[in-house]
Amino acid sequence: TLSPGSVPFVGRRRERARLKAHLDRLEEEGRGGLVWVGGEAGVGKTRLVQEALDDARAWVLEAACQESARGQALRPWARALAQGAERLDDDQLQALDPLWWAELADWVPGLGGRLPDRPPNPALDPDRERLRRVEAVRRFLEHLAAASGRRLVVCFDDAHWMDEESLALVRHLLPRLKRLPVLILGTHRQEDTPEALSALLGAP
Repeated sequence: TLSPGSVPFVGRRRERARLKAHLDRLEEEGRGGLVWVGGEAGVGKTRLVQEALDDARAWVLEAACQESARGQALRPWARALAQGAERLDDDQLQALDPLWWAELADWVPGLGGRLPDRPPNPALDPDRERLRRVEAVRRFLEHLAAASGRRLVVCFDDAHWMDEESLALVRHLLPRLKRLPVLILGTHRQEDTPEALSALLGAP
């Protein structure tokens, strides 16, 4: 039985070249960004991205978005960041500022148990809480890149199923990405694209 990766991938030369250009810029210049790969169901979006990432030198964090989990706020981000945390030893994790660690420990699986003696952060109003969350994710991604010595790609498959809080986090991170060695890459089904994602598709 052939696995998907064992079947030769042909065509899509233009799309593959564009993805490679983004990944090369990330590697050579340390400049991140946001890239969406859209199309109808079954046209090979996921395979296109997988083929591009197979050749990438960056550290890749992946999360599949699911329709059944749209009610679970930040689940795709939590799964991706948990992968990053698993690749750090306790000393590397402890080097992250306690403020940002405590913010992430509330919703990233397995993080709280790694350093159980850290105190929780004080409660804030919703707007300030959101800003603290965005900054915590930014600092954590930056920390992952520094600890690994590699660029990062955060890949969300089926982003049309992404919850609104996760999309809002992408939107708030967007202005910061060009100063970070982090590329956010997502696939989405054009016929199922929600309004919140549509607003991000035209983002520079």
